[in-house]
Amino acid sequence: MQITQPEALLSMKYKIEFHYKPKNSPRPTDFVQDVPIESDEGYSVPTPSVGDSVVIDLEGKAKAYKVLTRHFYYTRDFCTVNLAVTDLSPKELADRTKE
Repeated sequence: MQITQPEALLSMKYKIEFHYKPKNSPRPTDFVQDVPIESDEGYSVPTPSVGDSVVIDLEGKAKAYKVLTRHFYYTRDFCTVNLAVTDLSPKELADRTKE
């Protein structure tokens, strides 16, 4: 049985790996937080873009970060989305969430 392209996309599994990059560091730290992505078949899950803000738990408590880079790594039936994030100032977060 041959699998068509749309069926292959629906059976793909995803996860996001968040990597923290300190402001003055040339590269992210080695610590990674994995977040599996699950959704009902046929529905997409939004993935943060560069410049977006995200609230995640990297250090034992929820904190806001800014997405610096986004990289997709595909294997046969799995996609890992690598996101490098950095600190987001309270003022910038307030400006982003102010109505």
